[in-house]
Amino acid sequence: MQRFAAVVACVFAVCLSPALCAQSPASPVTRQAFSYCSVTDTASHKVWASPVFEYAYLPDGRNQFTRTQDMASEFHAFVGSMGGAGDKACVLANGGRAEIEAHRNEIRAIMTKRFMGMVRAHRWMDVPWTPAPWSPATVAAKPAAVTRYFYCVATDADLRKTVAALVFEMSVDGSSPVTAYTQAAAYGKEFARDVAAPNGLAQGQPDCYFKDTRAEAEKALHDYRKMFSGFNLKFTDVAWRPAQESAATVTAAAVPSAPTAAEPGAAPAQGTLGIHVGEVSPTLALALGMDRARGALVVEVLKGRPAEAAGIKPMDVVLGINQQAVNQFTDLPVMVGRLPAGTPVTLQVWRERSEHEVSVGLSGRPAAVTAQTGTAIAPSTDTTAAVTAAPAAGISKYCHVFMQFVSKPGGVHSKVWENRDSDGSEAAMMATLAAFTAHMHQQQPKVWHEFAGRSPKCDMNLGYCHASVVRHFGGTSQIAGQFCKRSREEAEADWARLTQGSPEVEIVAWPVAS
Repeated sequence: MQRFAAVVACVFAVCLSPALCAQSPASPVTRQAFSYCSVTDTASHKVWASPVFEYAYLPDGRNQFTRTQDMASEFHAFVGSMGGAGDKACVLANGGRAEIEAHRNEIRAIMTKRFMGMVRAHRWMDVPWTPAPWSPATVAAKPAAVTRYFYCVATDADLRKTVAALVFEMSVDGSSPVTAYTQAAAYGKEFARDVAAPNGLAQGQPDCYFKDTRAEAEKALHDYRKMFSGFNLKFTDVAWRPAQESAATVTAAAVPSAPTAAEPGAAPAQGTLGIHVGEVSPTLALALGMDRARGALVVEVLKGRPAEAAGIKPMDVVLGINQQAVNQFTDLPVMVGRLPAGTPVTLQVWRERSEHEVSVGLSGRPAAVTAQTGTAIAPSTDTTAAVTAAPAAGISKYCHVFMQFVSKPGGVHSKVWENRDSDGSEAAMMATLAAFTAHMHQQQPKVWHEFAGRSPKCDMNLGYCHASVVRHFGGTSQIAGQFCKRSREEAEADWARLTQGSPEVEIVAWPVAS
C-alpha cells in the first residue's frame, strides 16, 4: 500500500518545455486539470475517496506537485473529522474528466476485489468533498524549513524477520517539494548499513518513509507492524535515527560566474549543462510514474545556462545522454564532463509520465566537473568544496571488514587499517571484500561460506559494500561487508558503533602480513 500511495501521489500534467510543447503567445496565469483524492487505511481495510473535481495550478514546474500535496493533506483532515486515517494521495493526469473518472473506477475495482469470490479486500466509501477555493494570490512562500516524520523498515519474508526504526522527526527544506523524498532515500541507505545489515536484513529491501505529521507516521508504522508480526514472525523495533551529516538535503550551489577564457596550454573547456541534480529514490520514482529508480533528478536550473535555454525544468529526470543511460545521478556530471564545450547532445528526459528527447548545446568552463549529492553539473567556483566523482589514485582509505551470521549471534570483524594501495574506487573495495571472504573461508571452511561468485553491492556515497550467501539446507545465511572512510577518526567511530555490545564478535587480523 505504501507503493500504491506513492504511485497515485502525483502525475505531472504541465507543459514544461518549448522543446516539447508549443507555447501560446499569451499563456494563461493558471492551468486547469482534474483529480480525485483518497485516504487508504490498510489496518481497517477502508478507502475514502472524493469525487473527481477540477482544480487550478501555476504552470511553473513545481506548483502542481505542491498543490497535490496540499489537497491530499486537506482531504486527509476532512476524513479525519469522520474518524478515518491512513495514507493520503491525490491523483493527477493529463486527461479530461472522463479519463480521470475511468481511472477512479479502475482503482475502485482493484481495491474492492473479492478474494475467492467472498471477502472484499477493502471497503470503498465515497466522500462528498472538493478542495477549498484557490487562486494564485493565495500562494504563500513556503517556509525555509519544515518538520517531517520518518520511519524505516526492512523485511525478509524468507527469514520471517523485520527490523524497524521508530518514528523520528527531521527538518526538511520547505522550498522544494522533493527534498523529503531525497532525505528519505539517504536515511534508507544509512539504515541499511547501520541497522538492516547488522541484523542480517541487507536483502530485506530496507527503506525509509516520511509523513507530514507524527500521528500519520505512527499509524503507518503501526499498520506495518500489524502485517509483519505475530505467529512465527519476528518484529524488532530499534530506537535509531540518522546522523545529522547524512541528511541528504539537496542544497542549491551558488550560480557559477560567467565562463572565463582558458589560459594558453590549459585543458580544453569541458561541457556543462547548468543544473543541480539529486538522487531519484524508489518512492519518488513511483510517484513520478517510473518503472524503477534511475536517472538524475533536476533540482535546480541555473539562469542563463544551456539547460534553461532548452526548457529543462526542476523535477525533470534525465535518463540518458545520446541514448547512453544515466543509471545513477552521479553518472550525469561524469558523462557531461567528458564532452567538449559546444557539443550538441540529446537528453532523454522523463516528464509527465513519459520519456521525451530534448536537444541541448553544452557551454564550457575550463574546470573539472564534480559529482556529489546536491552539487551542480556546472562546476562551482568554490573548488575547495568540490569532491571528485572517482577518488584520485593515492588517496588513503581507512577501512574495516566483517562477516557475520544472519540468524544467530557471532561473526568476525577486522580492526581499522589504512588501505594505502587502494584508489578508493568501487572495484578496489569489492576486490578487498572478496579477498577477506576467501581468506576466512580458507581459514575456517566449516564455519564461513564460500562467497566466490557473489557480486557485492556498493554505495560509494556511504563508503559501504556488502555481499551475502542465503542459507543452505542445514546451514546458516551469512553476510560480509566493508566500510571505508576518508579519515581514521570516522572509521574508528564507525567500527566502535558496529562492534560495541557484541561480545560474540571475534576481532581478526586483517590484512594478512605478506
